[in-house]
Amino acid sequence: MNRIYRNTVVWAHGDECRGDGSCKHGSVSKAAIVVFICVLGLFVPSSVRAQARGDLLNWSTNGPIPASTPQLQNPSYLLSLESVQELALELRRGPRDSAYIETALDGTAASLADLVATRLLSKAGDLYALGFPLLTTEDLSTVKDISERFGRDLADVYLRRRTEIEGILTRYPMKQIDQRMLAYVLLGCFSLDWDGLDITQEKGYRTPFLTEGVGFVHWATQQQPPDFLKGVYWGSHNESLDNDIVLTSFGDHTAPMRIAFPDLYWRLSQAFPDVMWQAALSYGVEVPEELRSPILRIARRVFRELAYRAADVMVALREGEKTADEIGAALGSEPGETRELLALLEAVQYVQQESDRYRAAIPILLEEDRPLVQDLLGLSAELITTWLEENYEPLKAEFMRTTPVGHAVPFEDTFYYVWHYVFGTANRILVEVGMFADPYGADRKHQGYIPVVWHRSVRSE
Repeated sequence: MNRIYRNTVVWAHGDECRGDGSCKHGSVSKAAIVVFICVLGLFVPSSVRAQARGDLLNWSTNGPIPASTPQLQNPSYLLSLESVQELALELRRGPRDSAYIETALDGTAASLADLVATRLLSKAGDLYALGFPLLTTEDLSTVKDISERFGRDLADVYLRRRTEIEGILTRYPMKQIDQRMLAYVLLGCFSLDWDGLDITQEKGYRTPFLTEGVGFVHWATQQQPPDFLKGVYWGSHNESLDNDIVLTSFGDHTAPMRIAFPDLYWRLSQAFPDVMWQAALSYGVEVPEELRSPILRIARRVFRELAYRAADVMVALREGEKTADEIGAALGSEPGETRELLALLEAVQYVQQESDRYRAAIPILLEEDRPLVQDLLGLSAELITTWLEENYEPLKAEFMRTTPVGHAVPFEDTFYYVWHYVFGTANRILVEVGMFADPYGADRKHQGYIPVVWHRSVRSE
């Protein structure tokens, strides 16, 4: 997803969507910033809105889906319909004829032609088959088994170079930051996730991301228990500010809420309208419609400013610990405002206070850290490239027994998802052996992720 709020760009790669319209966001790749917009239930005609939404599948789309896209030309909307989800699960057993498809769609506004046009179905002779990878519960069990073996092999590649990697990390000057947090962020997120997606695309291992036109569903899975992906660390949430500072949180997709930036800003901005209007009603005040839009614009600017101010504090602390007055002087803020902001950052474990001084508690990577970051990412890119050259074909052979390949969906269409499972599992193993920090460690009040504040120049070539 690529959302722009004035000078703020929000990135989310590989959005995982549900029938209720909610999404969980994945990672950012330098190769494609515009990715995966789920538009569910926006500007829906009343005749369409009444149709039942399903909760049988999660899915992700590749490419932008503009808000102006008609609902019946929107693959994400179509797949949100209960009847379409049921049809997709039935088609995993094999292709069906047009009469069967039309009967299954009876009672919806969707047609066979709509599903073909949006690539949800593909024509095979006189029959119609799934046009996207659908991983069933049985498939996911197979995927986890395969990913456990290949992910452990990938983790071993890093463990064999552990001494060299940790030697590079010792150059980081913020000695109060656990070196394992830095390894988790730089290797787990920046390299295995983001650079790994670039490498897999450049080498032709997976279908490229679309940056124009209307996107399509590039994988779907049956719903699984909430803790199914606990410890599979593959999801980054990112927001780039106009001063080239990026706020990132990286973790699994099990933690119910990331108490971090940009997540707090996102959630507050999303929740404000419902909370505000309901709170007003509880006091007997109904806010007129003509006032709601300007109020929302003001509120979003306030929440956005909170993200900027949090980033400013962390950048100031990259130089070393400071008092509240010193931080306020660096930011040009009033003492009361500074202390309130520091209280918030301490509550979310971004800063620590000792006596009257504050210091950063998370990694901060600025332009001066670029040589360290580039050395580490360069080493890791070589490891990823070599590992893929040796393991891509064996991985492909293992996946021959899954539903997507069985329906002649190209493995390249599935490999985006496969790679996430493999590197996410490798990340979990590197956490378990102590090379990476543990997002669920006892010292973490808010669990399942680790945040980082960084400057875009540290990754640029």
